[in-house]
Amino acid sequence: MVRNSGTGEMKGPSRKYLVALCLVTMMIARAAPGDVDAARDKLREAREAGKALKTLVETGITSAAQQQEATEHATAAQAALAEAARLFTEANAAASKDPAVLRDYAEVLTRRGDFDLAAEALQRAVDRKPGDAALQVKLGLACAGVGPAKRREALEVLRHAVTLELSPEDAARAWYALGDIYHREKLYAFARECYEKALTFEPSHVLARIGLAALDTREGKIPEAFKRMDEVGRAAQPHDAHVRVLLRDALMDFDARRRRFADTAENHAAYANLLYRAGRIPEAIMAANRAVHMRPEDFKTLNFIAAMQLQMGNLGEGMAAYEKSLKVHSEQPRIRRQLTELREYMKQQGHN
Repeated sequence: MVRNSGTGEMKGPSRKYLVALCLVTMMIARAAPGDVDAARDKLREAREAGKALKTLVETGITSAAQQQEATEHATAAQAALAEAARLFTEANAAASKDPAVLRDYAEVLTRRGDFDLAAEALQRAVDRKPGDAALQVKLGLACAGVGPAKRREALEVLRHAVTLELSPEDAARAWYALGDIYHREKLYAFARECYEKALTFEPSHVLARIGLAALDTREGKIPEAFKRMDEVGRAAQPHDAHVRVLLRDALMDFDARRRRFADTAENHAAYANLLYRAGRIPEAIMAANRAVHMRPEDFKTLNFIAAMQLQMGNLGEGMAAYEKSLKVHSEQPRIRRQLTELREYMKQQGHN
């Protein structure tokens, strides 16, 4: 742009054009942070909905109203995450130079199961802030989430992360993730060591306790495995699929190695519970029946047998088990009520 030496007027774009261009540039410059702020708002919404859903699952969903509430929370979380992902993408968060933006963007991706993209974002964040131990843990977890393709990288990152100064929560996450990788690689001694280390930082860590239960099962420590799972209780429900896979694999190895446990009612009852959690229901019923044969007064195992029989559609066998349970221990109003409902149902179906 030059001035006319005679008139002093500007050649090229007009002043109005330049002013408009400046305003547009300023608006664009402000748009990206605004989009990031909106994305973070949606991420917070997703966190809150996810937390509410987790609380419902852990306390137990026992009614249609609670099931509806759980569905609403899940739907809200998914919608918020989808909108957060869209807003982060529009703000070009993947190319951001701000580690905090990359971290939040990666959280959205991780919650949606896009671990490979999350790992890329977190690697960029770590490159810009290598001393951030929490980012190192998040990167390791994202790499582990990708699967075998990034398992070695996950190991390297997590091994480094646990040497840094971490919060108890991040330390537990990192040690558990290492244990899970070793478990998948069939390095069971290393897996146990890492799970136990995780529990020193977070004694209530559900997945670490489940991992130890699976390792105990593999080694034939049936009562110990059952005790661990029983102590976890309803907190294991969000991880049912993971539990099923781990215990199924552990029990298969237990069977293949022809290991044995003492022939006691306690052991057979514990074994039945583990078989059930692994999805091996017919075998679980057999083990539970053995426990009751050895300890006929065990009304809790009789109720367990009844529940499994009903789950398989064997109403007659389920009712019979409940009847035996009530003969042993009559003060069970819930079981008596359920048996009454079953009898009424059978009557409506034309069964005597």
